[in-house]
This record gives sequence, structure tokens and C-alpha cells, in this order.
Amino acid sequence: MEQNNQFPEGENLQAEEKIKKNLLWFGIFSIIMLFAGITSGYIVARDSSFWVNLKLPNYFMWSTILVLTSSVFLILAGRNVKAKKNKLAGVFISISLLLGLLFGYTQTKGFYQLSNQGNALTAKIINLEGRYGEYFTLYKNDKEISFDGTYFYYEGEKVSEAFKQDMQAFLTPILSIREVKMQPLKKYGVYTIKYKGEQIVYQNGRFEIDQLSLSPIQKSRIWHFAEAIIKNRGDFYMIGEYGKDFSLNYKGQPIQYENRKFYRDGQEISAYAFSELSNSNNRASSFILAFIVIHGLHWLAGIIVLMVLLIKTFKLKYTSSNYIGLKIGTIYWHFLGILWLYLYLFLNFIH
Repeated sequence: MEQNNQFPEGENLQAEEKIKKNLLWFGIFSIIMLFAGITSGYIVARDSSFWVNLKLPNYFMWSTILVLTSSVFLILAGRNVKAKKNKLAGVFISISLLLGLLFGYTQTKGFYQLSNQGNALTAKIINLEGRYGEYFTLYKNDKEISFDGTYFYYEGEKVSEAFKQDMQAFLTPILSIREVKMQPLKKYGVYTIKYKGEQIVYQNGRFEIDQLSLSPIQKSRIWHFAEAIIKNRGDFYMIGEYGKDFSLNYKGQPIQYENRKFYRDGQEISAYAFSELSNSNNRASSFILAFIVIHGLHWLAGIIVLMVLLIKTFKLKYTSSNYIGLKIGTIYWHFLGILWLYLYLFLNFIH
């Protein structure tokens, strides 16, 4: 009779495990299809027009190491449950959970680093409205502060960080120009601004050219000019050095950027291509940030799973003959790690 009672119980466990695994594989398949669709769209969009090649933050490399290492500790936890060492298994799950949380931390840091470099879900590639020298140029002591597209120079020398901060502090009140009255400018006279080479006079709390206040469009342009310098933007919305931190492709071909002009195969791009660039969005950052956010939601579910596994392990809910929940949770966490590894390699080699 004992054997007859045990046999159905074993069958029930097998049936339960099969059902749960089938549900898990269905969920995994759905996630795979989701990311397959996004990555396919990524490849098509990359070769259709202008595309920004971004350097991924090192935080993503560390997050890859962390999530893969956490999977190793989950494997060790499963082996210790089989060996009836639940306390040791709980320690390994705790380590896996800690590494999983650190994975989320490094992902968040990488996300913010991309955002702080000017990458957003929706953003233009190039910054025309505040482009230095297009309409306005900054002077100090009647000597021009020049700009090569990435760095500022004064008297032939690259400006120091303190010099740049002084420039930014001087320009900050201009951001209030859209209010009823602009905030007073300090150091005007030491610093001056020219509009297409013509001196702008600052008096009575306003800018004047030939004793006339700036027109609404000129006010808008000087606002964007000040904003671009304050936010460390040059000719691009991305912040950094061209060719080092980011670069451009046009329909799969690299674009050179020299002397603040764009070239392809040694020839300056056409007016039509430049117009297309002027209206192009940074879709690369849109895709990358979407990858991170969507994967982050699945990571959050994984963290909850690890917490449940940890509690049940310490409560001795799993035995050497019945640890279905641990198996299912481990498979899901392994999948998250493999998925992130795929995204990381994809973004490094395809991107």
C-alpha cells in the first residue's frame, strides 16, 4: 500500500513540474519574440538613414559579469538542496540575489551615463539651434573664444575646466530671457557676445543691436546658444568627442567629421543629405534605452523570484526529491542572464 501511495505522488510531482516548465517556456518564448522583433527593427533602422554609433558604458560590461556569476551560485544552490544542505543552499541564493541587485545597480548607472551624455528616447542627432558660431560667438577681453566642435580654445590654448565653468556661469542668466525680464548679466564687458560678427550691447536688462532689442527669433537663438554651452553640447546633442565617444553612419557607410563639416568617402555630404541629418533623430539611443528598460522589467520579476526562492529555502520548503520551484526560478534567471549577454554582444558587435 505504501508503494501504491508513493507512486501517484511521484507522478503528481512530474506532472506539476511539466506544467510549470511548459508555462515558463511559453513565457520565455514570448520574451524572445519580443526582443527578436526589436533587434530586427534595430538592424533595419540602422541601414536606412543616419545612425549614431554609441560607445557603451563600462557599467554594462560589469553588469554582464555580475549576472552570469549569479547564475553560477544558483547552480550551486540547486546541488546543495539535492545534497540536503538547505542552509548552504540559502547562502548561495543570498549571494546570487546580491549579485542580481548589483546587476540592476550597474544597469541603472549605465542608463544614467548614456542619458547624461545627451542620449534620450527621443532626441535629434545634431544641434543646429544652439550651434556655436552659427549666429552667436563668445568673446573674452575682445578676444574670440573659438570652438572646434568638441573643445573651446582661447588665445590658441584649450580652455581649462575652470575657464569653461566661468563661461557657463556668465551665460546662465540668459536662460531667463524667455521670462518677462532677463536676469542681470555679470561680467558683461569682460565677456561679450557677437551676432554674426556684430557686437551685441547689453544695457537696461536687455540685448541690443544698433539700439534695437533682439527680435523674438534672435532671442530664441541666443537662448539655445547659452543652453548648448551650459550643457556641454557642441554640434551634436550627444556629449563627447567624435570618433571616440560616438560617430555617425549613413546607410551603413561611416561619416567623417572634420572642421565642423561632414564627409563621406572623402567628399562633403550633399545639401540634401545634410538636410536629412538635420531632421534625423538619434534612433540608436531610442533602441538601446528601450532594450534596457524592457529587460529591466524582466530583471525586476527575476529579483522577486530570487527572494521567494531564498525564503522557501531557509524555511526548508525544498527537499532533495521536490524542489520544482527552485528549478523553475533558476531556469528563468539563467534565461535573463543569457538574454542580457545576447543584448550586450549584439550592441557591441552589430551596433
